[in-house]
Amino acid sequence: MKNQLIKLFLLIIFTPLFIACDDEETTKWQGDITDVLRAELLAGNDITIPEGIYTVSETIVQDGYCGTIKGAGKGLTILEAKDGFKSVDFDDQPGTKITAFFLINDAPCDVTFSDMTFNIIGEAPAELHNNPFAQNRITMDNVIVVSGNTENAITVTYKNLEINGEPSTDARAAHGKNLMWPLIAFASDDAARKAVDLLIENCEVNHAGQIAFEYLQAGGGKGTITNNKVNDSYRGVWLGWNMTDMEVDVTNNEFSNISDYVIENKYGAKCCFMNNIEDGVAMDDDCPQ
Repeated sequence: MKNQLIKLFLLIIFTPLFIACDDEETTKWQGDITDVLRAELLAGNDITIPEGIYTVSETIVQDGYCGTIKGAGKGLTILEAKDGFKSVDFDDQPGTKITAFFLINDAPCDVTFSDMTFNIIGEAPAELHNNPFAQNRITMDNVIVVSGNTENAITVTYKNLEINGEPSTDARAAHGKNLMWPLIAFASDDAARKAVDLLIENCEVNHAGQIAFEYLQAGGGKGTITNNKVNDSYRGVWLGWNMTDMEVDVTNNEFSNISDYVIENKYGAKCCFMNNIEDGVAMDDDCPQ
């Protein structure tokens, strides 16, 4: 009887604490979650964003982060950018700015984004800014950009993501879209850069006004871009500078209504391009032995 009373007493004392903690975790994931995400990244935490529709209102920049940011699934965890999304300074070129949901710089170990949807809403979703590569824009320039470091080789993973831009008639849009370069990964700008491996898998990009997937300056890394869909976009895949002899597999992807090229590989990556489809038709394989 005495033990039962003690257990009852402890239950009465501590149950409100557990409820309060649970309520706090629930209430922080509401509405505009920009500050919540910034704080979690600064603390170096893995982040799980619950099912729901949330706003991100300005570019979130974090140097030296590694970990996993995931949602409850495509179409379940939805992050939206709209109505004057705020840009940040682009340090490499004074006087220029960029917009993105996430900019992860100098990641010292692996970074993963998975299982969520990003919606870019409206003809002019971002504040007017001087993009370093495209001048005055009102677009969402990027969704996620991750760069490596000079100490450790890392792997960047983009998996089970849905990215939805929209058509735009604004003159400052990009080829009639409100989104430019959604997913980018590259090694450090420093010549002592370490390798960045890249996996883009089961992602869907709609209405990219520049290039859906960019992989460049990989520092000896290996890329795999597989089982993705790119629709109603200007370009599909760009294998950029400093990629000579680096291995990249581009396989089992579907491209539809691409205005310019599906893939560009003019910097000498060892690209195995196989089993891809454009507008419902199998594309020619190109996989050097």
